[in-house]
Amino acid sequence: MSRLLFAFMTAFAAAAVVAAVAVSFDIASRFGAHPLWSETVVWIGLALALCLTALALRSRSLAWGGAVTSLLAGAVSARFGKQIFAASFAENGLAGRFWYFGWIGLCTGFIALIALTFLHNAQRSVPPAER
Repeated sequence: MSRLLFAFMTAFAAAAVVAAVAVSFDIASRFGAHPLWSETVVWIGLALALCLTALALRSRSLAWGGAVTSLLAGAVSARFGKQIFAASFAENGLAGRFWYFGWIGLCTGFIALIALTFLHNAQRSVPPAER
């Protein structure tokens, strides 16, 4: 098994552990996600974060930029979506979708940043000939 594959497996395992801890302690709902779908957004975010991490094979800067953009856009979308959804007494469906997809983006960005950090640290020890 090559060292690069080991680095990706380490990053994927770290992302899975972070997602499992977030689900088991219900961290998403404690920070503002709806309790009915707080677990779902973490698992969807994990799948998308692993795709972003795999993108690092082609372009590291694109993967890092995608993770940061997903985190920031998701946070803004979730924040304002929740405010507008609550102010409309749960009648504004579009705001509810922004709240939901914002949380997916937030979880994607957070988990991807952790996985990319693990991948970066593992790749620093790989000789340039194997990259």
